Amino acid sequence: MLDPEDKVILNVGELITHRAIRQATESGVLNILLSSVYAKEPEISDKQLRASEHGMAALA
Repeated sequence: MLDPEDKVILNVGELITHRAIRQATESGVLNILLSSVYAKEPEISDKQLRASEHGMAALA
């Protein structure tokens, strides 16, 4: 996904982040970003659902 100056905002397969949304909005291409979303359910195992570390606000 490119902005009007051909700077890469996101490449294929990358997650849409808050930063990407902000950059797309500022560049006037948010509608392109949102229409490019791949919405298929991923195949994720139970092991992959667990993060390797706790978040800073997680219960001990």
